[in-house]
Amino acid sequence: MRRKLQITLIIIALFSFLTGVLTSCNVVKIFQKNTLHQLKRNGFQEVNLTDTQANIHFVYKKEGKPPIVLLHVFSADGIIQWYKTAIFLSKDFDVIIPDLYFHGKSYYSDTSVSLEKQAELLEKVIDYLQIDTQLVITGNSYGGMTAVKFAVQHKNLVSKLIVVNAPILHFSMQEADSLARLSGLKNTVDLLCPIEVSSLKKSFGLIYHRPPWLPSIVFRQIIRDKIIPMREERIRILSGLEAESEQFAQLSKDDLPDLFLIWGRHDHLLPMEACHKIQQQWEIPGDHLIIFEEAAHCPNVEFPYQFAEAIRLIVKNKY
Repeated sequence: MRRKLQITLIIIALFSFLTGVLTSCNVVKIFQKNTLHQLKRNGFQEVNLTDTQANIHFVYKKEGKPPIVLLHVFSADGIIQWYKTAIFLSKDFDVIIPDLYFHGKSYYSDTSVSLEKQAELLEKVIDYLQIDTQLVITGNSYGGMTAVKFAVQHKNLVSKLIVVNAPILHFSMQEADSLARLSGLKNTVDLLCPIEVSSLKKSFGLIYHRPPWLPSIVFRQIIRDKIIPMREERIRILSGLEAESEQFAQLSKDDLPDLFLIWGRHDHLLPMEACHKIQQQWEIPGDHLIIFEEAAHCPNVEFPYQFAEAIRLIVKNKY
């Protein structure tokens, strides 16, 4: 009995200590710093392209290998989402990871930013790096929409377009709001730009097949440091996505470079039905679709090494 009491007291003391540590330090900023350090240790460089209108933040590793661009999801940033996959891919590719406008450290003077403007951001990064060969462009969700926009405008520059769990065709805010409410959220804004811990936890439950456990203090730090500073601008971006999606619906497969789809089977935001609609409309062959059976909306986050291997096989025409 006395031993059980001692163990209980130790657990309580340890929990109190950890709670105090989490409260006194910013876990999110520490994690961000550590991921950037890992990339730099593996040969990546960090750049901020700044002028009177904007700042474009990105990291890259350039060694004369085939270039690949990795574009992040909505409300995330490039480094946190892609750092593990990027390190794996950098053995075979020159990897470029930008922050899209109003994400991470990238911002723009106009508070209303379209996919056209995000594609221009990517053009500026490519010009800065003096890339004059064809590249592979990979985008997850909102990053996938940006990837398609860029690829349509620069078809001859893109050798492979890889779209990952993205609302490319027939995106509807009304349907997205309904999905959010079914998950216990108020609407799409509450899903993608949450300001309450309970909402952010529910969002994680939809994004991940097996969500990582995080204490509430970390969720609060994410909201404070990663969501609130650019929340209003992101809400404006959301309001224009339906029209952008309808423009994509007018495209044919001939308007696009060699297109591959990667999808997480357990995506509750964009289920397999959305993937098959894209596949059908753009006549994408079965060997151009890769399904991650145990992943949800971000297979590159849940399975970074396997995702990197899938990219390698795509580029080598092994799929």
